[in-house]
This record gives sequence, structure tokens and C-alpha cells, in this order.
Amino acid sequence: MTTKRTLAALAALTLALAAVAVTVTLGSRPAAAQVTCPTTLPPATNFTAGTTTQGQFKTNLANLVAYLTCLFGTDGTTPTAKTTLGLSTVATTGSYADLSGKPTSLPPSGAAGGDLAGTYPNPTLAPGGGSLASLLQGHVGGLTLSNDGVSPQTVIDTAAGVATSDDATTMLKLASFTKSTSAWSVGSGSGCLDSGSVAASTWYHLFVIERTDTGVVDELCSTSATAPSLPSPYTKKRRIGSFKTDASSHILAFTQTGTGNKRKYLWGTAVNDVAGQIVNSGARTLFTMASVPLGIKVDGIFDLNATNATAPTAGAFSSPDTGDGAPSANWQVIVNNKTYSANYIIRTDASQRVGFSSGNNSTNVTVQTVGWYDDI
Repeated sequence: MTTKRTLAALAALTLALAAVAVTVTLGSRPAAAQVTCPTTLPPATNFTAGTTTQGQFKTNLANLVAYLTCLFGTDGTTPTAKTTLGLSTVATTGSYADLSGKPTSLPPSGAAGGDLAGTYPNPTLAPGGGSLASLLQGHVGGLTLSNDGVSPQTVIDTAAGVATSDDATTMLKLASFTKSTSAWSVGSGSGCLDSGSVAASTWYHLFVIERTDTGVVDELCSTSATAPSLPSPYTKKRRIGSFKTDASSHILAFTQTGTGNKRKYLWGTAVNDVAGQIVNSGARTLFTMASVPLGIKVDGIFDLNATNATAPTAGAFSSPDTGDGAPSANWQVIVNNKTYSANYIIRTDASQRVGFSSGNNSTNVTVQTVGWYDDI
């Protein structure tokens, strides 16, 4: 038994020396000798088994040394040892740069898909497929309009805000801005007209615009509510409101409230757009209300006065969208020569018109435009 213990201790010492030899070999130069690698891990039986002879022990020990040598590479190099151990993708030094067979980039990589566009690791939301602008289609916040405090007749002020472009691809973010009624040039404090010179008694529509190559956001005004002449290379736009000039080409005084899609405008002074018009019975009369924006439909705010000198009568003050004859009566003169008065919110058409019908001839009609609601 003592002999076997002694042999076991000798085996352990031999293994330790073999490990040191292998370590030295790997760290300095290739192994000096080639060996035949066993196919199984020796020893097949315990070194100290009762049936182990001294010769068997020596054989098992030799096989074990050969196996360890093969395990660390028959040529004594680190790459061979890593491959033999199945550790070819493990860094020897702990550095990622030392990792063999590593990917060129960590996942995810390549082109983005689905609701994303671009490439990883920095994709963006895809236009029309989950982009912020498409998710917030029609959104507008802030961007309230007012006459400038210093030059109210020639300059429009816009509060800071953001709006989705009308094609739902771009978020147009604008700091507080001012624009005058002169020819357009870039920047706050400059002109806004897309063409020509400011005209008298004319409606202008104000747009937020952006050039996507640099992300610069500006403003533009145009007589067109839908197709302004964008300065190159601006391609994105969103109408945010409208204003009108007087006979001297000065911006009329107004106030605007509301910061979402529904904006309320009130004139500084209500305007008589229909003054003492005689309406007879029969087909509806369409009044042109010059003090609501041209080119878009709005909910006009009107004060109606109707008088009939010959007979009591009734009729309808209505939107052209309802069709002639469709509206129910919503005004009535009960006594001859008495005046019916009321405030109405009536949807106009894009040509600034509203409808009025009377059950009797000779109804005298006056309509003041107080303001309007604009869906931007």
C-alpha cells in the first residue's frame, strides 16, 4: 500500500512538472517533440487500483502526459491549444481584440425594418410606418398668431410651437418668430411673401416650412391656402393661420386664441359684410363674407339682423354644405317692421359664402362678421 501511495505522489509531481513544462513551452517556443495523441483520456483505471502494476502505472502516466501535451497543442502554440480545447473564440488575454472569429459588429446590425428606417445601431422611425410625424398626423401645438406689438400693421408674430407637416412626414418645430409683409427671406424678422408685393384688402395664409437637408424651419405667407410657392430647397409645409390686409395694405387687427387644431379669431372691429341686402322668397341667396379667409372652409362667427316691413316671415341662415332647401328655419320675424337679431356660427365654403333664405319677399338682411374658427 505504501508503495502505491508513493507512486501516486510521484504521479502527481510528474503531472505538475508536465504542466509547468507545457506552460513554459506555450509562453516561449513550440514544443520540441511531436507525439501521438491518444483518442481517450488515460488512465483507463485508477493509478492506485489494486490491480495496477508498476508497468501499467508507467504506461498510464506516459499516456496521460501525451494526452496533456496534445490537449495544449502538438506544436506548443496558443492558437492550436485553443482550437484543441474548443476555445478558439475565447480571448487569451481577455481583450475583445484578441478574440478570434469575432463578428464585425455586435447585434443588432445592418438595415432596420418594420417601423424603423436606416441602419443599426442608430435607426430612425420610418416615415409612414410608425414615424413620430405619422403617429401625430395633423398635430399642432403652440404657434399662436398675433399682430406685432411694435409694428402691428406690417408684422405678424408667431409663438413657439410644433406642427406636423401636411404630408405627415416631418415635425416642424419653430421658435418664437416674426415675419413682415415684404418679400420672403430666411430668418425671423425678415419678409414672408412667397411672391410679389403685399396687396390691399387681400387674404394671406401663413405656413411653417422646412428644408430637410439642414432641418432649418422658417415661415412663409401666400395668397394660396394649399399651394404656396416654396423657396428652394424648402419642401415641407403646414398652414398655421390666416390674416387680411385693409385698403392700405396694412394687416388688420385681430386676436387669436387656442393652441391646438381649433383656433378662434376675433376681429378688432366687427365688419359689415352684408349691409341691408334685400332677400326675396325662393331659392337661397348666397352671401360672400369677405371677412372670413378665402380658399378654406371655416366656421364663421356672425351677427345676423333680419327685418321684413310687410309681413312676419322666417327662414334659414345656413352653410352651403347643407344644400339649398335642406336647412330648417332658424330665424323668424314675428311682427312687421320688427328686427330679428342673433349670433350664429355658420360653416362657409372655400369661396367665403353662407346661405340665407326667406319665406317672404322684401326681407332686409345685415350680417356682421365677428370672427371665425379655423381648423388647421
